[in-house]
Amino acid sequence: MEWIEGSEGVKRFFRARMKLNYADTLSHLTQRAAGADLLFHEDDDYLEFLGRMREVAGNYQLEILSFVCMPNHIHIQVRQTKSNLPDAMRELFSRFARRQNIKYQRKGHLFGGPYRQAVCFDDLYALSVSLYIHLNPVRAGLAKDPRKYRWSSCSLFCRVDQSHSFLYPQHILRYLSDDWGKAVEKYKQLLLEGLTIKAGDVLEDQETIHRFQGQMGKLPVFRNIIQFFLKNVTDEKMQEIVSEYDFIDMMHKVVEKRSVQIPKDKVACKYLIEQLLSRGYTRSEIAKRLSISRKTVYNIIKMPLPISGHTRFG
Repeated sequence: MEWIEGSEGVKRFFRARMKLNYADTLSHLTQRAAGADLLFHEDDDYLEFLGRMREVAGNYQLEILSFVCMPNHIHIQVRQTKSNLPDAMRELFSRFARRQNIKYQRKGHLFGGPYRQAVCFDDLYALSVSLYIHLNPVRAGLAKDPRKYRWSSCSLFCRVDQSHSFLYPQHILRYLSDDWGKAVEKYKQLLLEGLTIKAGDVLEDQETIHRFQGQMGKLPVFRNIIQFFLKNVTDEKMQEIVSEYDFIDMMHKVVEKRSVQIPKDKVACKYLIEQLLSRGYTRSEIAKRLSISRKTVYNIIKMPLPISGHTRFG
């Protein structure tokens, strides 16, 4: 695992080969069945897993933000409060596997290997992960409305009343507004926008959510949120530049090695480079993709810029 340094206050995302295990870490965890097997065969299996997830979350003081249980795989978005994630997931998955093996008299591994972890330090990426998770049943043809799928946390994100649960949707909704009702309405609008996007499978391609986020960034509601986010973390000059350059689209063109016009303004170029760094690209890789020298990348990163506020949605 490589830790990539950045300017102070810049949040970032990276995938960890070795599990990252620190308090306050926010992660997107995925686990899938071995081969063509199913994890869940009937409602009782889903209820059993949800019960165990609730129990483990309580015992290990985990905050489950979003989740979905699909017939052959699971997504969990979680924030740790202690350095105990591997122990918690070991208990959750191993106990459920033993239960399924006994119930169905099966042999061998239930899961197709260790769970995967994508660590997120970026609010916009965390929001994108939550939307991606909740849209999974629609993409799989299991539901037409993500709010109607029984085995996910989506319905809690769309309720005006704040129901008591072991889940913490407020950690995501607060990115949209400090007012619960307004945040819920915005989240529902984002779900509707997300229905128009044909997203890939993050279990097969780990860049899927990046592309999903890029496509969401072109849609009205999500784009307004991006602009409001940038308004809070940049000065007036950056706002003018943002209106001129579609950074999300540009970033993904660079990632996919497509032709892209590099921003001439150094402030804009710095923002683009920081976004690429936040996605795990090294300075050498960025220099090669942008056809500039590594020293130029270094100088742009170190360039001081006036930044105010916090990286958070209003």
